[in-house]
Amino acid sequence: MITRLQEIGLSPSVIREVLLSRYACKVTRSYVDDRQLLALAPCLKSMGLNFILSAHKVLHRPDSGKGGFSNSIAALLPEDSFVGHFTIYIGTDMTLLEEARRFDECGDHDNFGAMLGIPDCCRVQFTAQENKAMAEQNDYSEFISTVGGINSWCVHYGQYFGYGLVSHFPCAFSCQSTAELAKSNWQTLSALAPAFAQAFLSYQHASYLYTEYDGVYAFFSVLESEDESGTGRTSWSYDNKCIEATHNGMLFDFLELGDTIAMDDENQLSLYNKRRPVFELPNCSARLCFHPMISGDDL
Repeated sequence: MITRLQEIGLSPSVIREVLLSRYACKVTRSYVDDRQLLALAPCLKSMGLNFILSAHKVLHRPDSGKGGFSNSIAALLPEDSFVGHFTIYIGTDMTLLEEARRFDECGDHDNFGAMLGIPDCCRVQFTAQENKAMAEQNDYSEFISTVGGINSWCVHYGQYFGYGLVSHFPCAFSCQSTAELAKSNWQTLSALAPAFAQAFLSYQHASYLYTEYDGVYAFFSVLESEDESGTGRTSWSYDNKCIEATHNGMLFDFLELGDTIAMDDENQLSLYNKRRPVFELPNCSARLCFHPMISGDDL
């Protein structure tokens, strides 16, 4: 079934949601174009899943620097439009799907989020930051709290690469509810398709550099190190051949030249190679989400 869903052109995260709709009894919202819908419908039927569609199509506005990832809708289109995507609601209970669609279409984020299984604390944070997020690209990543440190199970950045274990923005990188949900989702996937689940795990426990417009970067080999500037700040060394990017621009070029990254309290990003400065990006909206790699004993 995973192969069939991949052939339709669904991202791994959407495939994850379809599987969880069947095996974790959750309600899922996603988006499909006409071709994907025609191919997906028999797959869902064979899995014992129901679905309903929105009455109109949507045209997404891709987020700048996010590799095609989109948090925004540019326009509503007629259902017979040649372009655009239907919103599709997937699950086992038609009554719940109809209720979810009603909440979604009337903009009731809290009740809709509850039906999707998003933790209460994260829904509260979503509502509180809505106006600020919409001022740029409707991306809430900048507003995730770092209080309590980073639990790698809370890191959502894998979603930009198609491999997120949760589809919501956590309220904090230490959110226990998000961590429990991500781990539960991974355990379900692992029981169904171990190789498929392992790919998610590698992104879940990677370290990330996030920028609003200049890309999101996944680092798969990092170590905490003494700050290369000699100021005593925490910094991280990394293997510059083990980076994946959503945007292939100048920042990516500099990251490939460096081997150590640091950020100060004023959000100034600094890159070094063998203790020599390579690049500084001051006063930016970049965020570092670096943490020790998880060991097998922590799974």
